[in-house]
Amino acid sequence: MRSLERHPESYAAVERDPAAAGRVQEYLAGPRYRCLVSSAEDSGLSAGSATVVYGEAMLSMQLPVTKDGIVAEGGAAAAAWWPVRNPELCLIPDNLDPAVELARSRKMVKNW
Repeated sequence: MRSLERHPESYAAVERDPAAAGRVQEYLAGPRYRCLVSSAEDSGLSAGSATVVYGEAMLSMQLPVTKDGIVAEGGAAAAAWWPVRNPELCLIPDNLDPAVELARSRKMVKNW
């Protein structure tokens, strides 16, 4: 929650599980800091309502169609020229040379 140390004007977290959302809400003080019980691909945040969007530990365990929905939702909630922070986001072109892909995957496994 380092973002909260910067005292943003508002903060909205999204958590699917109501019990987990309740635990998150305990860390949030004030009416402008809230944890919504919703899904990442349908958060309920209004378009352009975010200046920064974080995605944490969720994309790698989702189906491709769900990943697309989560990324689209983040883009819709974010204002123009939005920064997105997602430590597991890795964009790989469809036409990547097979030898490069193999070397990349081996390096990822080695560094795991």
